[in-house]
Amino acid sequence: MDYTDERKLAVLEEYSGMINKGEYVEILLSQANLLCLYGGIITVEENPEVEEDFEEDKEPKIRNFMGKDFMIVAENNIPYIYNTKQYNPKAKNPYPEWTGVFDSSMDLTFGIGHSIKTEDEFKNISKTIQSYKDKGINIQVLVDEQFKEDINRFVDKVNEFCIEQQVFFKQNQFDAVVMLIYNCDFETESSDLGKEFLKHSGEEDPNFNKENIVNGFTYTMQGGKRMDGLVTRRNNELNLFLNADYTYYDSKEKVISQGINEIDYP
Repeated sequence: MDYTDERKLAVLEEYSGMINKGEYVEILLSQANLLCLYGGIITVEENPEVEEDFEEDKEPKIRNFMGKDFMIVAENNIPYIYNTKQYNPKAKNPYPEWTGVFDSSMDLTFGIGHSIKTEDEFKNISKTIQSYKDKGINIQVLVDEQFKEDINRFVDKVNEFCIEQQVFFKQNQFDAVVMLIYNCDFETESSDLGKEFLKHSGEEDPNFNKENIVNGFTYTMQGGKRMDGLVTRRNNELNLFLNADYTYYDSKEKVISQGINEIDYP
């Protein structure tokens, strides 16, 4: 046995004894180095910690509504109570002229599409309008407050659907759906439109079936008849959903000339 063998045995016996006694042995500091028994220098080299790449669960984004300007054009923005059923004495079946009192058949509306459902609501809004006028307050303030209250309910409804069902919308798609249910107020989950959305649950960049989307937006009947005005509105909402176009084309002629008449006019 040569010197190096004796030296190796001595070192092993020394450290084995310490370990058997449960003693902590600081063999080498990070800044230190040792001469190897076989020659050369021993140094400490730390293996860098590898950060594990945990992919975060993606959730649909909670969105704010960005389509107010679109709705102002679509719904009008009249700061007083008005009747959406246009009186036309020359029409074959004209609507009666509104006399300024509550009439549930008149589809009375205030501001940006706020539908007045009851006589009490009609009286309260009429009273508030007069109070604002008497105090010199711009009635547009009241219009904006009412719109914010109305639209938030539908914004929340669509956001809840997206989060619960893991449906990912782009901003324009979100706005179009909010506008649709603002006017039609249906349960998204059980609708034909909702069924198409649910087919793509969990997809971060869904490729919705266009035909199913068009069919799902086709709320155009009133009194058993398809109405030009409703077709115009739905085609504009579809154009927003499909093409991210926030321009509102406010007539049948403009919709057709733009080539956005996905829903046929009667």
